[in-house]
Amino acid sequence: MALKHISLVTILVTFCLLSLGGVVHNTESSLACPDWPFCYAGFAQDADTLAAEAQAKGSSFYKISHRFLASLAGILNILLLFFSYQNWQKTRSPQFLRAFRLSVLALFFILVQGAIGGITVLYELPTMVSTTHFAFSII
Repeated sequence: MALKHISLVTILVTFCLLSLGGVVHNTESSLACPDWPFCYAGFAQDADTLAAEAQAKGSSFYKISHRFLASLAGILNILLLFFSYQNWQKTRSPQFLRAFRLSVLALFFILVQGAIGGITVLYELPTMVSTTHFAFSII
């Protein structure tokens, strides 16, 4: 039963992550936090810096929220992998073996997506990398 609940929560968080990624792009907040994985070597900026950045490059609130939500999606994918493996070990069911394999694939994709997202920020939005980041989000 835990596998089903984790799967549903992971789907919901991933959908929210994709939506927030669209907000980040459309508000031009992609470079509001120019370093990665944190924002100005911390979790957030002070209020004055935040206000200046919001006017210059979009809100870092959207960007750091996207990163935190992506981290949550990664953690949920790890839990999904754990519970699917655990269920497969208990039952040896082909259904749970398939769930385990798909969980491995999902975790792989989210790790690749996170790495591409980091490269996108560190190299300041090169078109090919940014497009690849978008393409992987669709997958």
